[in-house]
Amino acid sequence: MVEAGQEASRPSTHASAHRKEIHRLKQLLAEKTLEVDFFKGALQKIEARRQRNSGSGEMASTTRSEK
Repeated sequence: MVEAGQEASRPSTHASAHRKEIHRLKQLLAEKTLEVDFFKGALQKIEARRQRNSGSGEMASTTRSEK
């Protein structure tokens, strides 16, 4: 029921708003996927570098945090 002073929203307005929200969420998901891919690649490079350097007796440039 519509209260005084309020207009009923048309279904097409709701559908348009939902389409815009879906589009925005898809863009956000794509951005986050790219970020994950970037950091995954960076982590793999760091791990590969650590493995190459582990036999040389050098200290790692970073230490593991103690939990």
